[in-house]
Amino acid sequence: MQGQKQMNKKARVILILTIWAGYFSMSAIFVQRYVADVSSEKAMELLSKGDIQGATYNAGRAVLLNKLEPSYYRNKARVEIASLVLTDLGAYDSKKSQILEDLDLSLAANRNNLVTKRNLVPLYYFLALRDLTSKELDDEYTEKARAYYSELKRDYKNDAGVLVLIARYEKKLGLTEDLADTKKLITVLRPDLVDWAIN
Repeated sequence: MQGQKQMNKKARVILILTIWAGYFSMSAIFVQRYVADVSSEKAMELLSKGDIQGATYNAGRAVLLNKLEPSYYRNKARVEIASLVLTDLGAYDSKKSQILEDLDLSLAANRNNLVTKRNLVPLYYFLALRDLTSKELDDEYTEKARAYYSELKRDYKNDAGVLVLIARYEKKLGLTEDLADTKKLITVLRPDLVDWAIN
């Protein structure tokens, strides 16, 4: 009987310690996710104010604290694209490569998230520009944008909203053949959108 009481006491202590450990662990995860969210929001706020250095720090911090959130990678890529204006030409290619990696990580975090996929469309466009101060295109990244847009068109050929968005950026990039194909897809779904939304 005495041995049984001591076993119950030990089991109770172990159970209480396990519950507390779980509580502290979950609290730490919650705080970490909250700080990541605040950092990501702060990055976008600082970017809108032109503080690229502060935005870069906060966007990077958000990703470090929560690698599972696609929007953090997207926001980091947005900040990095904006920072291209301040980047030396010698570091331009490596910076663009890093941005492309963040776009890929954003997709990898949730491949089935249409919002993430849609929100990457303009970022691929800006990545395709040789620099943000001109309309001159970077052939390598224009091709990457084209490939991304083609993949989206294949996966969402019945979504007029996605197709119109893609068509707008295909037009900006001068992808006339791709744009013609996209217009055909849109015409089947919503003929009224072709002239209204794209031209």
